[in-house]
Amino acid sequence: MPFDKDTIMSLMLNLQAFGLLLVVLVVWSISKKLTSEKSPLANVPGPAKEHWLKDGLQYNLQLAEKYGGAAKIHALLGEEQLYVSDPKALHYICAKEQHIYEETDMFIMGNRLIFGEGLISTRGEQHRKQRKILNPMFSLGNMRHLLPVTQPISDKLSSIISSQLPPDGETKEIDVLPLMSRGALEYIGQAALGHSFNALDTSRHDEYTEAVRNLGPTTLRLILFRPFIPVVVRNFLLYWRNKIMDWAPVPALRELRRIIRKPGGVNLNSGSPTQARLNGKREGTHVLSIMCLSPLSACLFSLI
Repeated sequence: MPFDKDTIMSLMLNLQAFGLLLVVLVVWSISKKLTSEKSPLANVPGPAKEHWLKDGLQYNLQLAEKYGGAAKIHALLGEEQLYVSDPKALHYICAKEQHIYEETDMFIMGNRLIFGEGLISTRGEQHRKQRKILNPMFSLGNMRHLLPVTQPISDKLSSIISSQLPPDGETKEIDVLPLMSRGALEYIGQAALGHSFNALDTSRHDEYTEAVRNLGPTTLRLILFRPFIPVVVRNFLLYWRNKIMDWAPVPALRELRRIIRKPGGVNLNSGSPTQARLNGKREGTHVLSIMCLSPLSACLFSLI
């Protein structure tokens, strides 16, 4: 089938545009290599770079043994990162000199979208104020008072596991991961909030409890999209971010949004124990009751 003059001209223009784009990419790649400064991790030992779409995290189990306490890895899209496993270095990074080693925009913005302006989604002065207020809440004395709250949960969890064992003493493999997940949720609910989610009652189905339990696995399924969070948040309004989630062929995105929008399961009505603590009455020994009675609690709530 012969092509008319307009079609041929269109094809030629497309080929020229493609060729120009290819030349620009080649020139940009060469100039970047010639003008870019030497990477600060250039002399750090580490595994060889693989395909550009793979990351180096598959070497986690052997990095410390093969390369020592610090190793260079190639993360998503080939980005060079420092993998640290040395205990002394981790102490400096996570505790002693924490203000120097700030989290990435990807980490801060991702947590802010999920949890709001909390301790793990803020930086700078706001983070320091929140940390200063919360640190005394987790003192040894306060933690000691939580034992009567957490011990019954441990006993119930132990009895559930024991009930699944054969009575004749035979060995049996038990999947404890779901039980540990439910137990952790119940620990947090009662010890931190003074609220029972009844998570250890497997016969009871609660949408909020299931949403909390599914939050971690759902975010892990989206780990490849996390580097793009800062770009999307800075350049798109909330309306368009929601549209992108609706259009994207990634069901986990919509599932995460559904989990985040799930209404809370703690009832703060006028007669609840939690509301009584917010009104200044001393009931219970969990973290929220201690925090609400702190003279700095009003400052904390204003920060978050």
